[in-house]
Amino acid sequence: MWFVLLANCNSKVLILASLIAPLTGGNSTSGSSESSATRFAVAYVNKNSYSFIDQKLLTQPSSTNYTLVFSAHDTQSTENGALNAAEKAVIDSAFIITSSSESETLAILPIIFSGNRYQVSYCTSNQITNAQNPYLSRVVPADKNQGTAMADLLHYFGWAFTVGSISTSDVYGSGILAAFLKQMTATNATVLASQQFYPSDEQLWSVLKVIKESTARAIVSFMDSSDFHLVMRFAERMNMTSEKYVWLCSDACTTSDYLYRQTAVSVAQSILDEANFGRMRGMMGLRLPGGNGEMYNEFLDMWSGLDPIEYPGAGARAASFYAPYAYDAILAGASALGLAIANNVVVTSESIVMSLSNFSFQGLTGNVSFDSTGTQRLPEYAIVNLRQTSEPSRPFDFVAIGNWSKLDASKKQGVITFDYNPHFFFFK
Repeated sequence: MWFVLLANCNSKVLILASLIAPLTGGNSTSGSSESSATRFAVAYVNKNSYSFIDQKLLTQPSSTNYTLVFSAHDTQSTENGALNAAEKAVIDSAFIITSSSESETLAILPIIFSGNRYQVSYCTSNQITNAQNPYLSRVVPADKNQGTAMADLLHYFGWAFTVGSISTSDVYGSGILAAFLKQMTATNATVLASQQFYPSDEQLWSVLKVIKESTARAIVSFMDSSDFHLVMRFAERMNMTSEKYVWLCSDACTTSDYLYRQTAVSVAQSILDEANFGRMRGMMGLRLPGGNGEMYNEFLDMWSGLDPIEYPGAGARAASFYAPYAYDAILAGASALGLAIANNVVVTSESIVMSLSNFSFQGLTGNVSFDSTGTQRLPEYAIVNLRQTSEPSRPFDFVAIGNWSKLDASKKQGVITFDYNPHFFFFK
């Protein structure tokens, strides 16, 4: 099936692209910002249509101009709305970008696959796989990759001999834990105790008791922030937040949500919660890098000058977290289709995906590199540390101090670099 409208076979190709995202409803703030970012990316591609496709990657020279024609379909922040939006997008799009929403993305995968459409996703969920849609490329790594990164981080600090792990039994926690245990085994490390619990389960004494009695001193946790702070309250009662322990956490709990509380004077003001900070001091963890680098700074300069009425979420030198990933999704999709067309292959969903095999480009979220299948972005995470900041309103927060990446699939472990020394308490 051909997916492009040929306006002029010798010089110009129109590529039909669409975004499925929550533009109204409870998730509209993030969805609208992501939609604005994709529109901004479309303008960039259309302005740089010839130079955008690296001529060195083509099997023969090409002077074809590529023009994206873009539309956005509103999910209304519901699964039913997402289904309706997907049905429309399949009709009028060559490639479809789907948002960071796990439930909405899972709901529409069968429709996009049955419509034989190429899909680019910036959702991190472990549940989204190429078994559901083989014509899917991801511009964010699946959450489970954090398990590999965490195991490598323990090796880096020499802590792989004294490890305990705890996770929730949901898809997020279980997926990361499985990858973590696999990497620990592959690198000849030992996990002294590994425990799981149901999210929001308040009977954690027995779970933490097993870890404490194992003599593990480096404890890794894979869960969201609310469950993690419940764990830390129990851990404090069991004297497991002392300087004899170090805690590490996945991205869902490396947030400052529980570090600060609002004052009675103003909801806009907040003060440090000394109790929660005391439990978490010195903690390290992982986080997606988000927007970063020179290209992202240039984007923010232009983004801040946009009319927020025309471009919701713009008008300030800040963007929602997934907006730069939405931008990069446009670049990935345009690259895939542009390369397939320029190389004169039969343009099918299969050939579009394969055109991204081992392909990389510079985006708002750094160097976006794909694996040999063209479906998975090679994983990279920021290493963050709870430490003092230069912000008077938030004197302590999770600050990026280093980076983990696994850009060579043939290597057993990823590469770790640090820009700053971590602040942590351990083995005192």
